[in-house]
Amino acid sequence: MAYFKQLKTKYWQVQIRRYGVKPETKTFPTRDEAKIWARLIESEIDRGIYVSRYEAEHITFTKLVHRYQKEVTLYKMKRFRRVEQTKEAR
Repeated sequence: MAYFKQLKTKYWQVQIRRYGVKPETKTFPTRDEAKIWARLIESEIDRGIYVSRYEAEHITFTKLVHRYQKEVTLYKMKRFRRVEQTKEAR
């Protein structure tokens, strides 16, 4: 269920709470934009295709590069790993 709240800054905050899904909150300049977003997220939850976008929207490029180095580069063949590491050192 989506809950709408007008903030003192005149922006609208919407929070979606569903059983088994982490609550999702976002702020919009108009109530109409908040409603559209809430309908989109709720329909994705209903269809079972919902994926939280929080981490993707809040990650910095530096953190993304470090994550790539930890999760992807370690599993590549040695010679390719060496090439990537020398490129980043430049």
